[in-house]
Amino acid sequence: MFDDYSYSCGISWEVDHAAPTGNSVQSIRVTPIQGGAWCLPDLHPDIPLQINFGASDTDHVVAQFSLEANALGVPLPNGEFTSADHTLQSQWAQYIKAACGSDSPLNMSMHVQVTSKEIEVGIAPSGTLEVLRMRPLIEALNVALDGLGWWVYGVTCGASSNSYPIYGPTDYADFLERDMWIPEFTDKAVVDSYNDIESTELTRAEIQAASKPIWPSELITDFGGQTWMLGRESTVLTGSRKRKLRNARPKAATVRDAKRFLSDSSDPALKAAVASFLELHCELERPDSRMCFAEQGDRPMSDAWSDDDEDDGYLSEPETLGASCALVWEQSGNALSLIEANEVRLMESGEHVDDHIRFTSRSLEQSDLRELITSMKDFVRRHVAISKAFSHFEVINDPYTN
Repeated sequence: MFDDYSYSCGISWEVDHAAPTGNSVQSIRVTPIQGGAWCLPDLHPDIPLQINFGASDTDHVVAQFSLEANALGVPLPNGEFTSADHTLQSQWAQYIKAACGSDSPLNMSMHVQVTSKEIEVGIAPSGTLEVLRMRPLIEALNVALDGLGWWVYGVTCGASSNSYPIYGPTDYADFLERDMWIPEFTDKAVVDSYNDIESTELTRAEIQAASKPIWPSELITDFGGQTWMLGRESTVLTGSRKRKLRNARPKAATVRDAKRFLSDSSDPALKAAVASFLELHCELERPDSRMCFAEQGDRPMSDAWSDDDEDDGYLSEPETLGASCALVWEQSGNALSLIEANEVRLMESGEHVDDHIRFTSRSLEQSDLRELITSMKDFVRRHVAISKAFSHFEVINDPYTN
């Protein structure tokens, strides 16, 4: 679901329709638009009428943006509008609620900032981080059709493309490597790094007793021994040489297999899950989606962490904070501890941004406003597809007890 964190605030007041003379409020209908009506004050004939677009430039832009959105399928809300800001908030809240419904397991926020020169839309995580367990669904699908669960897992991994914020297995491995300063994903590397930093010669057991770190082997176990899920390789010793052992990714089914499963299966729950992931797959493959522009560069959208500031010759790129959900295989304790440590580090450093995605209009021309609106609608459609698919994973309601 989406929350509204608009920078601007709406102002409304009661409308008195019973006052036909003097200074009253008059409902203005712009036809043939369906929806409510903006309300402007009905001035006394003795008061000269003058409209000055100085301080109210942004209201004019907001109203124009709302009308363009209405023309592109984001309906104006019903009722009387006494504030352009409130109208815009209600308009998009109504559209998002209609698209997402009330059962979305993913929490995101969209806020709009309007100036007299541009409109910027920011998208960030909000609310409680939902923790989703993947194993039950994936294993059930693999039993029903060999490799079908792994196909679903592949689609799940693709959902985080184009900056959509999801914590996943490779993130946990990244956090662990960064926290422990290890060059490879092994317990021995943790021991060596710890002793180098602390100038000690402790064993693994002694380090465990002293600081209770999360070990790479523990995280691998959390994901069923499937090192490939973490984007890492195992290493083994053969004589005096260290050899990397590829933990081969199991063969996944195909899109054709998934479609055939819908025709052949008699399990309604699994069919519903596969149908949702097929819809997500199609959404991720849409060539005309503005979400895809993140990989092309010619777009009104920019990754929120892009920064031109340089420090000692290096590009400074603040990291984004938070995510819509955290994906785990079975156990969640280690993953959540790594997430918490990473977020605390980011907050303490002050070098982070909340928005994962930003859409900005190049100008206030109609074509650019419509491009911005289409980008916003594309994101909502992507969010709906991900939410619908991920609703088939098991929600861990009290993750710290798992």
